[in-house]
Amino acid sequence: MASLDSATVASFADETVRYLHCLESHFSVSIRHLETGGLMKPTESAGMSALNAARRLNIDLNRLYVLLRLGRIKGRKVNGKWEVCSRTVEERIRRQ
Repeated sequence: MASLDSATVASFADETVRYLHCLESHFSVSIRHLETGGLMKPTESAGMSALNAARRLNIDLNRLYVLLRLGRIKGRKVNGKWEVCSRTVEERIRRQ
C-alpha cells in the first residue's frame, strides 16, 4: 500500500469536514421542520396539489418541494403525492 502525502491527507480531511457540515445542516433542517410544525395537521384542509401550488406561487415545482421540506409551506404526503395547504400558499403570495 502506498503512503499518502500530506496534501492528499489534508484534501481528504477538508472534504470530510465539508461532508459532515452538510449532514449537520440536513439534520438541523429536518429537526427544525418537525419542531415548527411544518406538516399540516389532520384538521387542516389541503386545498391544492403541489403542481397547482407551484403555479399559483409562480415557482418551479422542485422549489416548492424544497419549501415543503423546510416547512415554509405546510403540506402533507398522501399516497405518495403532496397536498398543499392553500392558506399558507395565499399567505406567502401576500408577503411577496
